[in-house]
Amino acid sequence: MSVVTQRGILLLPVALTLALVATLAYTMTREGSMSAAEVDAAYDIEVAHYLAATGVHLARWQNEKRGCGLPQGFSGVTFPGGKIDAAVAADGKSAMKISVKSDTGRTTRSLPNVPVTRYDRYEAPLTIIPTDDTSIVKGVFTSRANDDRLETTDGNAHALLKFSLSDDNRKDLDKALLISAQLKLVQASSNTRTLSLGVHRVTKSWGDNALWTTPWTTPGGDYAPVATSIVPLDGSTFLPVEYSWRIDSLLELWLADKNEIQGVLLKPVGPLDAKFYSLNSFLPLLRPRLVVRYYPRCT
Repeated sequence: MSVVTQRGILLLPVALTLALVATLAYTMTREGSMSAAEVDAAYDIEVAHYLAATGVHLARWQNEKRGCGLPQGFSGVTFPGGKIDAAVAADGKSAMKISVKSDTGRTTRSLPNVPVTRYDRYEAPLTIIPTDDTSIVKGVFTSRANDDRLETTDGNAHALLKFSLSDDNRKDLDKALLISAQLKLVQASSNTRTLSLGVHRVTKSWGDNALWTTPWTTPGGDYAPVATSIVPLDGSTFLPVEYSWRIDSLLELWLADKNEIQGVLLKPVGPLDAKFYSLNSFLPLLRPRLVVRYYPRCT
């Protein structure tokens, strides 16, 4: 089970610009050692190549706007350097194949049967509530799993959250086009300075009885040293205030391998002392959650 990781469809103007830049660069590097005729022929071949690639992006973009409707191609679309034809055929409900031909007037290039997954343009939101959360605090030897706050203090306290992806979650996200996965926490208190808080992937299993030294190999938790996402917290903002961390790559990892779902650890960057509402908060709207936005695959 996998998630399509690209964040959007390459827009036509960008693709065409890349094509022109690439062909110009190609010409400049070759013209010193080639005759004018050879340079011109090579340039024409490269133009045909990049025009064909642009045609694939254009056909994909046009059909993405149509959603799960009947696929549609085009013919005789003209750009600087030549024209493009594209035929698009459905290959089942969730897939289509794009065949493109470009023509510069002297050179043609074909890209047949390029497979593309089809998505419904309706944006489907999905909210996943953590199954567990707690704080691990240096020098504290009792569980903090029942607290209504998650504590983060530089060098002294880290917050932990764990998620479980149900079969329905996995079915919804199967081969979907992921737009974003945002971990959302509501800040309850903080020191006044503006500092940052990073979200790290946890690399070892843990439970409600987790402490600063247990069950970790390293005190303070076992986690990836590089943060998946870092967000500045504005100490001057009136509380409560909600913050979001993008953890798209973690969600993709969890969907690909169930054994990787150990959750996340929140660690301050600098002398930050901040608390967030936990799963035990008296108001559901204050509790942590993972909000996933995606385009579902056509069915």
